[in-house]
Amino acid sequence: RIPITKKRDLQTLPPDSLIDRTVNRNRLSSERTSGSSARPFTVFYDSKFHSVRNAMFLRALRSVGYRFGQKLLLVTTRRSRVRSRRLLRWKYAPSRETPERLLEEIRRFGPDWIYDCVTPLRLLAEEVARRSDQLAKPIRIVTTAETLDKATRHLLQRTFKSDVFQFYGLTEMGLVGWQCSEHNGYHLADDTVIVEQMPPREGEGPPRLVMTNLDSTVMPFIRYDTGDIGVLHRDRVCKCGRAFTLLTTLEGRTVDCVQLRNGRRVSPYMLTCELEKLEGVGRYQIVQNEPGSLRVYLEPRAEGTHTLQEDIRRVLRAVVGEGFGIEVEINSKLIIVPGRKFRVVECRLEDRGSGENPVHEL
Repeated sequence: RIPITKKRDLQTLPPDSLIDRTVNRNRLSSERTSGSSARPFTVFYDSKFHSVRNAMFLRALRSVGYRFGQKLLLVTTRRSRVRSRRLLRWKYAPSRETPERLLEEIRRFGPDWIYDCVTPLRLLAEEVARRSDQLAKPIRIVTTAETLDKATRHLLQRTFKSDVFQFYGLTEMGLVGWQCSEHNGYHLADDTVIVEQMPPREGEGPPRLVMTNLDSTVMPFIRYDTGDIGVLHRDRVCKCGRAFTLLTTLEGRTVDCVQLRNGRRVSPYMLTCELEKLEGVGRYQIVQNEPGSLRVYLEPRAEGTHTLQEDIRRVLRAVVGEGFGIEVEINSKLIIVPGRKFRVVECRLEDRGSGENPVHEL
């Protein structure tokens, strides 16, 4: 009987109205969502929830074979706010590092595990292949934030000579699920998150995923519409023996690389991170319809956008190069195609298919 909460509803409210009034806001930590919906959102949490999130992450790592004492390289956007944990032999690297620099870091540190988003790992694997190089030892890979397609999984397995696992999480919820060595879906963290299937808005297709976090009491998320789409199997038991609910089909974390003139590709997060620094940028979408150009569709957040178009071209060209054509179209509202998952960066080149966003069968 509790109504579903949508992110756009929360974004219209001041943070103080979403936080437990008995808690001192100055003692809370905060984290912004990735902006996969093109509208980043700030989440506040206390030390208890932070500890629970760490425990869930560590449990998932242990379940895929991690053992204390093994070296773990975490590629993160929050390097300035975290320190490498020497006792655990964990080291942090910035997510915006180039594949060349990240490869140098791997050679210095010699990790047993790497945790990173799918796109940077694929670019790293392509860099290793380009150099016809050999890594010193097998490295097990844990991917996150994006859908791991079969071709990329095989590339990572060949390059790093080990198994590849994927974790599924949200800033609002923490770790929601993880793949085990059987790779037949995600084991959901039933003890910390309630995951519900809701009918699709457009009548057909996979169900929507609505979640309730049981530990985020400072800023509660109750029946929260994640925007992701997936299918649950509560009666299916994995061969690994774990009894957690299985999420076997997941759509909603697929992002596209932007192809440069020289054939190289750029992670979409490099574009979104730069764009979100600009004042006045509301919801947006970056689309690549042809090689050598981008089109940006933008809902401005405030008046005074006379310099915003040029600012957008400037920050994006710093990523893709000066010779790249960038068109900016300012609209009062973005046009969203019904029945399709919205992607903040979408590549529609011919070699990427029809542009439809197929459900990824794990």
